[in-house]
Amino acid sequence: MNPSHPDEDSNSPTLRALLEADAGLPVQQRTSRPPAAPLPEDLVPAPPPTTFDPRWSGLGASLPPDVALLCVTSAASAQGPALSLNWHHAGATDAAPQEPMVPELPVRSLSLASLATEADNDTESESPWQDAYYEMMNCWSAQDRLHGWIGELTTTAVPRLVVWDNTAHEIPWELVYHDPPGGHAGWLGELMPVIRWTSVHDGKRVGRLPSNGNASEGGLLMVQDDSLCAKSEIFQPYLVEPAFEALDGLLHRLAQPAGPLGLLLIRCHGRYSPQARSFTLGGFSLNRVTAFPMTALRDSGTPVLLNACSSGRTIQDARGVGMPVRSFVELFLRKGAGAVIAVAGDVGVEHSEDFASRLLEDAGSEATNLATALQYHRRHYARRVCEPTGGGADPRREEDFRLFFAAFLYVYFGHPDATVRMRRHDKGGPG
Repeated sequence: MNPSHPDEDSNSPTLRALLEADAGLPVQQRTSRPPAAPLPEDLVPAPPPTTFDPRWSGLGASLPPDVALLCVTSAASAQGPALSLNWHHAGATDAAPQEPMVPELPVRSLSLASLATEADNDTESESPWQDAYYEMMNCWSAQDRLHGWIGELTTTAVPRLVVWDNTAHEIPWELVYHDPPGGHAGWLGELMPVIRWTSVHDGKRVGRLPSNGNASEGGLLMVQDDSLCAKSEIFQPYLVEPAFEALDGLLHRLAQPAGPLGLLLIRCHGRYSPQARSFTLGGFSLNRVTAFPMTALRDSGTPVLLNACSSGRTIQDARGVGMPVRSFVELFLRKGAGAVIAVAGDVGVEHSEDFASRLLEDAGSEATNLATALQYHRRHYARRVCEPTGGGADPRREEDFRLFFAAFLYVYFGHPDATVRMRRHDKGGPG
């Protein structure tokens, strides 16, 4: 993780509070529309149950009306590497032409990690993060078919998008900027819950979406590196066992049965490398972590928060048969995690801690949908950098734009309906 920044939003409200129309901002910074009057409680429709047909055949028809599926695969065009996009929604399927879809993809040119590195190393611009913000806003502006699909989805009452991306391009789909004529503009990851998926190589789930969402409930099992213990009291009330100081201790513990768990939290340093033997989490390579059985995950389907730099990145293993796309996310899903939240680049220590504490606080009050929790997190920081209205001085700071990208580094892999409910153990009762 990167060193913390003095302007980090450590006193921000909880994830649930971020739903407020003004997100806690002063009047001159409010840019969102006022919320619609809530329906009477007895008129609020219950969300439809979400199940997926485990087969590719008829997959689009099995999706509920409020969920769309975008399948992303690598393809070839006359110009070189390209993307193939297939859309499933409301029983219909569609495909985008390959040629217009970013026909040339230099190494990691679209990844959020690369963009952040460029902004950090830019010594010529006075506002590199703001420049990156507007560059990203225009990145997908010419993809008319994609925006047509998104516009179709946003007409549903509570839109949700599953992105099944098996490529190694690390495309930040949550940062597709959608600006429909006469509609509500915004970043995809703040407009709706964006759920990621990837093929899980366990021999059974390689071509399947998860068939149901776990409702995990229980305490916290975690590892926390000594250098990241700024506010360890945040996690203490939920711990079922003392926090491990090294990843191998936690991994050995997962080989044994565990009691009811709400969340497995891995808070350590991650180091990215395009090679599996040098791509590490808590000092252990991707290859090494593969050897741990993690029986407790397999038995419970507990969700995992990989709150570590680069934990959500991918590699294309040139040494593997077929050059497979590999990641720590796929590994933990294969080992039995019901869902995984990971980080697609380098994140500041305080920001990572704030996100974890908000999630625990919300889940300690009631069952919390993981995909929606990430949407709220992104929305909060997106509102801080909205174009100001009414003229006058621009109140936005360069730090606000950096935090915007930090929030969008968090990605969720799992079922749209997966929830977590945390139980406190300091008082022997529920959260």
